[in-house]
Amino acid sequence: MRLQANRRTRLPRSCRIRKASDFNKIKRYGRRIRGDYLTLLFAGCHEGAPRLGLVVSRRVGKAVVRNHWRRRLRQLFRDEILRPENQGRSGDYLFIVRPSGREPSYEQLRQEFVGLKGKLADR
Repeated sequence: MRLQANRRTRLPRSCRIRKASDFNKIKRYGRRIRGDYLTLLFAGCHEGAPRLGLVVSRRVGKAVVRNHWRRRLRQLFRDEILRPENQGRSGDYLFIVRPSGREPSYEQLRQEFVGLKGKLADR
């Protein structure tokens, strides 16, 4: 039996970066902030809802590990940026997972995510 994903917990299509040209613009013109596990690139030129882009290379691990990273980062994006009480800047957020050989706990990842978002607000 296959379980269906809850539509309310999915990241809306309007909140995803999908085009290669958008990824390239953010890589070229975005502000870069590095952490232990993630690199955040932010481009504030986008109008509307904040959008998320994820880059998880094969150097991070096999497909199961990469998909685990993506699921956790999407959840953090929903919790820390899309919720009205935590509303962040509107723009494009591109997270690049840095291959470190170890996978952090969810709490460590959340702390880094919030820290990168805070550094972005300071600039």
